[in-house]
Amino acid sequence: MPPHRVINATTPIRICDNGGWTDTWVARHGKVFNIAVRPLVTVRIDVFPSRSRDAPVVLDVQNRGTKYAPDLDASNWGQHPLLEAAFREIGPPGDADIEVTIRSDAPAGASTGTSASVVVALLGALDRLTGGHRTNQEIASAAHAVETVHLGQQSGIQDQLCAAFGGVNFIEMTDYPQAIVSPLPLPESIVPALRDALAHFEEIPA
Repeated sequence: MPPHRVINATTPIRICDNGGWTDTWVARHGKVFNIAVRPLVTVRIDVFPSRSRDAPVVLDVQNRGTKYAPDLDASNWGQHPLLEAAFREIGPPGDADIEVTIRSDAPAGASTGTSASVVVALLGALDRLTGGHRTNQEIASAAHAVETVHLGQQSGIQDQLCAAFGGVNFIEMTDYPQAIVSPLPLPESIVPALRDALAHFEEIPA
């Protein structure tokens, strides 16, 4: 049965984290400059009629070659805790079955905030699917909560904000995890030079 609705979301990854680590709970206050670049993370949600498939939620994690139906009510995490925890922040629709396909062309272990970009893209797609109207900042905050609240991990805030806002940003963390994001528009005259210097540079509009 073909899906009766499809939602697509993309997010950039992050480079040039000048001021990195000042965006963490240890610093409490900090200032960071970063740039959003390709390759993008892509999330596609295929929406099917309720109870028309074997499971209400299926995750197809293409980079890992895994496709499974997570038990979102289980007391323990399944194969991909980060993805499953995202559904604790924005739950799946109760009136539809969904299949979520996730892919990133960023190299594994590249230290470019890819995991944060995945969660931001997934939450953005779920927000759209469930009729929400969260702002970029609210999506970034929700993605940060997935790691720190639901998974109990330590995480700075800049990767989620970069993925949600795109472009070039100056981020001032006023009191962890609260922050003010100031997008920095680039003069067109310097964009070609940046593209030459950074093989994957592309300003991603918010």
